[in-house]
Amino acid sequence: MKRNRIVALLIVVMMLMLALTGCGQAKPTADDAKAYVQATLDLLCTGDYDHSIDLADVEEGEEEAVREEMFAGVKEELMSSANISDETADVFQEFMFKCFGLAKYEVMDAVETEDGGFDVTVSVEPLKAYAGADEFIDELTFEDVGVTAEEFLALTADEQQDIVLRALFNFLIGKLDTPTYGDPTEVVLHYELLDEENNMYGCDEEQGELFATTAFSFD
Repeated sequence: MKRNRIVALLIVVMMLMLALTGCGQAKPTADDAKAYVQATLDLLCTGDYDHSIDLADVEEGEEEAVREEMFAGVKEELMSSANISDETADVFQEFMFKCFGLAKYEVMDAVETEDGGFDVTVSVEPLKAYAGADEFIDELTFEDVGVTAEEFLALTADEQQDIVLRALFNFLIGKLDTPTYGDPTEVVLHYELLDEENNMYGCDEEQGELFATTAFSFD
């Protein structure tokens, strides 16, 4: 269970930002683009945001519920794409919820682009969310996952993977009690017209993937 599997699991969370599209207006400005990105990241990471920004499908007073619903969606996507138990999916959901809550970012400048949208620069201090994961897997024992060697070998490959992943994410959750960060780096998120008919502007899922892969380090 090496880094490539860990990375594959993280991809599940990248779709979150797709659900957060700002309500449209005639022609957004650079300040509008900055404010949208700030509000979207704040809602995703903290559960609150500047309510002068109109986010589709987010009612005042329901921000935390919306955030929790998004992370519940992460669990559902994970369970549909990987053969894991409810218990392991719950642990993964808790891990991602905690990761986003610890994200450090600062929304910087917005520059208009040829398509009428804006490139919004975000300075990010990458959370070392997976620090120690490889070493943990290398040193994992049967005792650590609560089974004997005979019991483990009697499990299917999916069952073996399930209990290893559960142990890993419980370990990583504990590590996040004392989070560490990498050097600040900049990521550019593109704010654009997503739905011409309804004049809806926002960031698509690729921008969500870009932010998440920058905000959480595998080193």
